[in-house]
Amino acid sequence: MQDPQTFTPQEFDMLESLRQEMGLTSIDEVMRALVRQAYHRTQILCPSCGGRARKTVAGKAECDECMSVLRLAEGTLVTITGRRAK
Repeated sequence: MQDPQTFTPQEFDMLESLRQEMGLTSIDEVMRALVRQAYHRTQILCPSCGGRARKTVAGKAECDECMSVLRLAEGTLVTITGRRAK
């Protein structure tokens, strides 16, 4: 994955510390875990069914599973129009 020589010494120390704390065997495993965590933080989950939703316009999203229309209200996604998956 990433050559340890491309990290600064401080970055490598941080990765090594994370590797030990997470109980992983390599820096590659740490990088994969960090990428998965970052990806999941960017995903929108439907509050109606737990499915993955996608952004449609600013402040709105639509669920790929139950087709609910969602709106961002005070930092939280709320269902505008709920539809049950068949």
